[in-house]
Amino acid sequence: MTVQYKNVAGEKLSDLPVDKEIPNDNHIKIINGLFQENNTIQTIINDSKDTILVGLIIIMLSMSQIDILIRKYVTITQKSDYILYLVKGLLGASIFWLIKHFYLSRK
Repeated sequence: MTVQYKNVAGEKLSDLPVDKEIPNDNHIKIINGLFQENNTIQTIINDSKDTILVGLIIIMLSMSQIDILIRKYVTITQKSDYILYLVKGLLGASIFWLIKHFYLSRK
């Protein structure tokens, strides 16, 4: 069974009713929310910035030169590797917080 459609022209855009009133802030927010761009690639790139940053900080703190430097200036880490890991964790968290809140927040 085939369905045949009648040739319906529809309404012209110029014949539709138009409101001459300037939209307020609430209307603009609603329209922007409904018709925002859904760019998946851009969303993935924006969300992966933090992950890449954490990865780079972990790589940096895993280097043996950093261990030597920390053991030199924080003498308590010479006695225990666990305290060294704690200091490196606190240092990594501090670096991440500084970069995230002062560099990435400018954009």
